[in-house]
Amino acid sequence: MAMTLQNRDADGDRFWLPHRQDLAPKKGAKSLNVGIIGAGIAGLTAAIAMSQSGHDVEIFERSEFKSETGAAISCPPNSFRILKFYGIDVASARGGEYNSAVYYDYKEPETKDYVDFSGYRSKYQAPWAFFHRVDLHNELRRLAVQPPDGDRKPAKLRLSSSVKDVQLDGTIVFQDGRTIKKDLVIAADGIRSAFLSQVVGHDVYPEHYMSMIRFLIPSHEFLSMPEARCHFESGMTSLNIVKGGDKSIVFYPCREGTLLNVGVLTPPEVCKSADGDDLPLTQDLIDSATKDFHSVYNGLYRLKDTFGQWKLFRRAPLSTLAKGKIVLIGDAAHPMPPLRAQGAAAAIEDAAALGVLFSDLESASEVHDRLEAFNKLRVRRVGGTQVLSSLHEWDPLKLPQEYTKYFDAKVPYTHREIDNWFYDYNLITEALEVLQEYQMSKETK
Repeated sequence: MAMTLQNRDADGDRFWLPHRQDLAPKKGAKSLNVGIIGAGIAGLTAAIAMSQSGHDVEIFERSEFKSETGAAISCPPNSFRILKFYGIDVASARGGEYNSAVYYDYKEPETKDYVDFSGYRSKYQAPWAFFHRVDLHNELRRLAVQPPDGDRKPAKLRLSSSVKDVQLDGTIVFQDGRTIKKDLVIAADGIRSAFLSQVVGHDVYPEHYMSMIRFLIPSHEFLSMPEARCHFESGMTSLNIVKGGDKSIVFYPCREGTLLNVGVLTPPEVCKSADGDDLPLTQDLIDSATKDFHSVYNGLYRLKDTFGQWKLFRRAPLSTLAKGKIVLIGDAAHPMPPLRAQGAAAAIEDAAALGVLFSDLESASEVHDRLEAFNKLRVRRVGGTQVLSSLHEWDPLKLPQEYTKYFDAKVPYTHREIDNWFYDYNLITEALEVLQEYQMSKETK
């Protein structure tokens, strides 16, 4: 491999990154035919990363993208660095930057505690950013299918392409009976992935951990209410959390501060009937879920235009993420609640890991070994991320012994240690180290 970590700055900067062109294919490198199932954030980021490494990428998306919807999304430092590395334009994606998290008393909004984020940019060389999900998705799609001139091969996006089956040899079977064979298939088709059992060998079922009622409201309408004036006193740059027992309301700005994303998180039973059936989402249901909260929070939904309800899941970590020529990424691989804002971040890490580990191939026969390298890099990292993201109140003393392996026996105890575990992580450098180990072992065989 022409590029090594010896190119790193002499001071050993832990956030060192190579030049993006360093991952471009070298003369004589093998170009794979890569199929990606799903054009969400995971799939599009994987398309950008894999095409950067010189591969021919085709994305199969079952929808038509005619009326994309979605709420806001947080982008912590560990994933923001990756997006910037691959060329995302924050201005085009209408992103913003958090300066703080503010915790409010659910009965007295004037009572609050701060967690300062303003030092993240210097400490982690990246901010904690926020986007409207549709804006970020559109920017990723643009980069995937219309990369800057000479930057990399454009990916091909096939809409209305519903996949029925994927076989371990890389054969993709479509609902209409057509088939196509790829050197590598990346399953980025979400939590209900149809191909999970192909990789792990059996059915795996997630646990319905909580429900979220989610909606967007115009920022100016919220701030025009007298009782809301204590919020966003320093500008539209804070993540706001209101916790009331086993329920929470989280709201934060997106789309350059013009909209507020609001999420009401509840135990699953709040949104179910006595018989266990899902209740329809009505204003009465939201009133019931937020009845104990101050009126400024209980009445937020009255400002909304549209709203929806999502089930949030968690699942035990998998022991492998790849088999044959199939690899799972994003929610297909590791669904988790949004408690630490790492769902999309982990998907972005997955995508970048593939881009690095599949750079500079000599032969398509290397796919198996490169996927083993992916497992080595990602299984423990995403396992730890799932564990940390699946508990409202982190108590390391109650962590089951079998989960300590995800932290190399260095389980984070404090909130600062948890932040460092997430945000100090430099995926691209870690992936380069694993790739070098693979290259060196290959040379000694």
